[in-house]
This record gives sequence, C-alpha cells and structure tokens, in this order.
Amino acid sequence: APVALEFAAFRSFLALNDAIAVKPNYPLGDDGEPTSTAPGGGTDLYCDYETFSLSVEVTLSRGRSQLVMEGQPVQRHLRDIEKDSKKPTYGLFLAPSLYPDTINTFWAANVIGYEGQVQRIIPLNFDSWKVYLSAVQPQIVSGALKHTQMLRFFEWALPAGDEKTNSLLWAERLNNTENLAKVAVS
Repeated sequence: APVALEFAAFRSFLALNDAIAVKPNYPLGDDGEPTSTAPGGGTDLYCDYETFSLSVEVTLSRGRSQLVMEGQPVQRHLRDIEKDSKKPTYGLFLAPSLYPDTINTFWAANVIGYEGQVQRIIPLNFDSWKVYLSAVQPQIVSGALKHTQMLRFFEWALPAGDEKTNSLLWAERLNNTENLAKVAVS
C-alpha cells in the first residue's frame, strides 16, 4: 500500500498542470513502476514549477506514530530543497488523517520556524486533497490548471491572521472542505 500511494501521488502531480519536472524518489523497476517506497533522507516527490518548488510527502501513518515518523523528516527534507532552490519552496504533507501533534509541529515550522527560518508546510488529509483535486478536475482535464493557481491555494493554506497564534484555528480551516473547494477554483 505505501508503494502504491507514492506511485499514485507521482501520477497525480504529473497530470496536474504545467510542472517543469515531477521527480519521485522511489527506485524504479524495468517496467517503470516503483519497486519500493522512497528511501529515507529525501522527499517522496519533488516538483519544480516556474515560480516555486514543491516537496510532497505522503504517508499511511496515523496517530502518534505519524509525528514520530514524519514530523522532523518532512521539515528536514523541505529544508534541504529550500537550500538548493532559488525559488520559494513549499511542502505538501498528505495523510489519511492528521494527528494533532503533527499539525502543531508543522504550524510551529510555519509560524516560528525550523532551524532559524520559517517554512511553508501544508498538511492535508486525504479527504481534503480529494476535494481539492475534484474542484480543479475540469481544469486538469482541459489543461487549463496552471501552477500559479496551485500556488495561490498553497498560500491560502498557510497560517494567517489569528491562526498565527492558534494552531487549532488553522487546522479547522484546512479541514473545512467547503471553503477548500471554493478556494481551489478561485
């Protein structure tokens, strides 16, 4: 299941829009299919766009193990990309559900910083990501979805206003699928 998840994430980002590059970190077999999940030490998927870079991390983990397995690595992998990129860099974390401690960790990285610099990490559960993809599906099919629209969505998804002092408000907004769908197509 984890291998299939990473492969599905790769295919979905290939289909999304005008990426310059979409590079999975997992090893490939002779048939072009992944043979295992991405090894530790790097992001699951790297996407390069004209105006920004994106690190995508996907997991099936839930509960407390999610924070232990993903919290620091997501931040560290994003920081490695940030160091090498001359563009703004975002991290997208996708999971079946989001453990509160995981959300709080990414909130702190976005608001307070990680290793002395704030990051841009958007944690979404699978249902929220599905709402986003469903909202932009007509634009994906027609080829009209551009990376700048996805960038506006990522900017919207970062903590803002009162959310910069209250991670619960931020988590509530990210889980409001009705608002998420509206923003996705704006």
